[in-house]
Amino acid sequence: MERIFLDANVVLDGLVSRWSASRAVLILCAVRALRRAEHAADNQ
Repeated sequence: MERIFLDANVVLDGLVSRWSASRAVLILCAVRALRRAEHAADNQ
């Protein structure tokens, strides 16, 4: 499993931009986090 380490510029750009590569990375990270949370909840 790969890990992505985001720096402050990526986070800030992703939060304030309507659309950018930084925002796409944040969206993908959010989707991955939600999937992991769902998987963890299913295993309990």
